[in-house]
Amino acid sequence: MGSQRSFADCLVEIEKRELSLQAKFQEAATNKILNFYANLPPHISAEHDFEKGHTILRDRQLPQLGVTIPFAEARLAENKVRFMDSIKREAFILLSRAKMEYDVQTSFPRGKFDGILSHSIYGLEPKVIEDYEAGDNPSKILLGINDFICAVMEQDDAHDKKLDALLAHDFVGATKVAFHARRGERTNAVRLERPDGRTFSLIFETASNRRAEVGDIHRGRIAEAELARVEKTIQALAKAYSQAQEAVLKIA
Repeated sequence: MGSQRSFADCLVEIEKRELSLQAKFQEAATNKILNFYANLPPHISAEHDFEKGHTILRDRQLPQLGVTIPFAEARLAENKVRFMDSIKREAFILLSRAKMEYDVQTSFPRGKFDGILSHSIYGLEPKVIEDYEAGDNPSKILLGINDFICAVMEQDDAHDKKLDALLAHDFVGATKVAFHARRGERTNAVRLERPDGRTFSLIFETASNRRAEVGDIHRGRIAEAELARVEKTIQALAKAYSQAQEAVLKIA
């Protein structure tokens, strides 16, 4: 009996020593990992996951940008930060282009991008680029911005085709454009002729962050409601011409 107790006590002591040794190894490993990231630039945050064995680096200004570094590759942190900074430069260039050329709206509350892309003229569904999580594509922010720009371009193409078709009617005359250079707004006056020969002007607004100049072929973007109003007016006039033509044929 005494030997059995002694044996049990030994097992308990061994387990205690193993746990103590594991704790010491864990503490040493933790300190080693933390030391690798002790001198990160202030614009980079580090999130350590000791269960999964990796570190997530995120840009504080663009939290949608990040990288995942396994503990075994912690020595590569400096190179990863340089990589993140290169993507950050591309992201800000793309965000600037999205705003100036495509009228994309963004928000940086307290200096941090909230990841929401919306449009100042079109009623497009806002796109949300989520913060970077472990295993995400480091370039997800670039892909997200590009996707939204493509959605704007598709809307541009659809609106341009519809507006061009409406203005191609024979009863549509020249278009005069008044430019508001500061904000890139355009007031368009289109001369329309009724079946009886009388004329009137159809006024509609277009806009863009891109500044407009005399002779500028970029006429700006037209909102859905404004395009619908133009379409309604021109289609009503086209119907009037059709009815007038039918009346002439009946008389003849």
